[in-house]
Amino acid sequence: MISYTYAETFTRVHARRLAGRVTTDLRQSSILYDSPSSGSLEDYQVELEELLVGGYVDKYQFGFKKDGRVVWSLRYTVGPDGALTGGAGGVPSGVDVRQASWFNFLM
Repeated sequence: MISYTYAETFTRVHARRLAGRVTTDLRQSSILYDSPSSGSLEDYQVELEELLVGGYVDKYQFGFKKDGRVVWSLRYTVGPDGALTGGAGGVPSGVDVRQASWFNFLM
């Protein structure tokens, strides 16, 4: 029982940390490009954390598309050990996203 509780707590804490890293990049995108809205950031974080805890997310990508082509995006991969690899901390500045649509995608 104790080890089960510890494993569940570790998983939740670990998922919260990973979701927080992604949310930091979402916040940077919100500041630089007004998308996603700052009011939706907490919802994204909570949802991603829950999906990570459940083991439902292998990859996550967000950014902007125009005419079906990616203008810029960040991609993250959750490794078998729970580590997050990808573009964390890499929101580009100064990219022209006029007439582009913000997207996010979970796999």
